Amino acid sequence: MPVPRIIEFLESLEREGGGHLVEHAGYQMRIPFFPPNTTARATITPLFDTYAMIGHRVIIDAEVVPNAFSGTVEHRGRHQYAGTMTSGVINEGLDFLLIITNQSPLNVTLTNRTALNQYWGEIALGVLVYSHEDYLKVRQHLSDLANSGYTALANEAVKLLREMRYGEGKVQ
Repeated sequence: MPVPRIIEFLESLEREGGGHLVEHAGYQMRIPFFPPNTTARATITPLFDTYAMIGHRVIIDAEVVPNAFSGTVEHRGRHQYAGTMTSGVINEGLDFLLIITNQSPLNVTLTNRTALNQYWGEIALGVLVYSHEDYLKVRQHLSDLANSGYTALANEAVKLLREMRYGEGKVQ
């Protein structure tokens, strides 16, 4: 699946004086022997020395057995996903647009619903924003785009701006 256009837009932004404003990144989780009838919980925060990660996609390994797992993804008190990891979810992945910070982490639960050890693997993709100042510049670029004539991309910018404005008390 291609990178969302709004993420491509963010990756094209450059700092004054050179260098990119955001950088493509991701994290990987592998559980080679996930015990039966067990729930694991993870709290996802940005990398060390990074202000935020704008997450946009989770790709689940094709080796994960369909319907063996159920899970939830919660961010800022809202469930972004809750359900069984069906073949459709495994084949298509999960798409979202979330601002993950130390103050607003991503909380994930995953349950092996079977009576057998299972394998779990995933890769989450996003872009890193290294500082609060960069975060504010990203918001300004999105605000400019939201008020431009590029309708489809402007709508994506508005959605991301809402996530930024109403979720972070520090940068409202």
